Amino acid sequence: MATEDASKLLLLNIARLVSCAELLARKRKYGPAVHMMIAAHEECAKWIALFCWNHLEDRTKRRIYNHIFKHDLGGLFYYLTGRHQIARFVATGTKHLKGRDPKWDEAALIVSRHLFDETERYDARRLSVHINKILYGEDRTKTNKDLYEAHFRATERDRTGSIYVDFDKDLQVVLSPEKFGLCRYRDYKRKVLIARYYIDRLRGRRRSGTYLYRVNPRWEAEVKQFVSVLNKRLQRRQKQKGRVGTKASSH
Repeated sequence: MATEDASKLLLLNIARLVSCAELLARKRKYGPAVHMMIAAHEECAKWIALFCWNHLEDRTKRRIYNHIFKHDLGGLFYYLTGRHQIARFVATGTKHLKGRDPKWDEAALIVSRHLFDETERYDARRLSVHINKILYGEDRTKTNKDLYEAHFRATERDRTGSIYVDFDKDLQVVLSPEKFGLCRYRDYKRKVLIARYYIDRLRGRRRSGTYLYRVNPRWEAEVKQFVSVLNKRLQRRQKQKGRVGTKASSH
């Protein structure tokens, strides 16, 4: 019951923070609006942690109230989107190859179903495995770890700099809400929209995969580019086969 209550309160708070951020953004108060969106994203990360709580490691549970850790955990949503994008590439590719070879059609169907199962069906146990991968996996080599931490420290600077004015020892302003504009706000809003997409999916609220492409049109452009390159390669291969067939018949 306590978990259920916390989950509901987190969802209410996420909606409240987003609403406040949108109100501030409409008034062009982008600094505080960014702060609200970052807070909403942190609450999304906490909701995911709560959803997987019984499967999380103790070291993860202990750090859940640390701001930088929540920025790190929030990377799960982009990780899941990357997996979704790979599945979309494969599904699109198999669709264009359908009908060329019956054996290929059967294999493609098996692969597509497996990818759908891996990228679209999540439960607490599976998600906890992905959380461990992004937090403690092999990708966190010394070099990559430094890059990740620099990114999360930058997010933390934005969290504080969006509502506080800070200056250095020479009394030069280094952070101020006035330094934040619409572009930065939209970047953080996009993160929250993606996070809420996956939260809705986990709550059983189905949303079309095209929602992600409306949030970030660049991802849809990547799929279209992939299809364009694939079609060109298929056409080139077809022409090569035609030339080979013509030469063989002439002999």
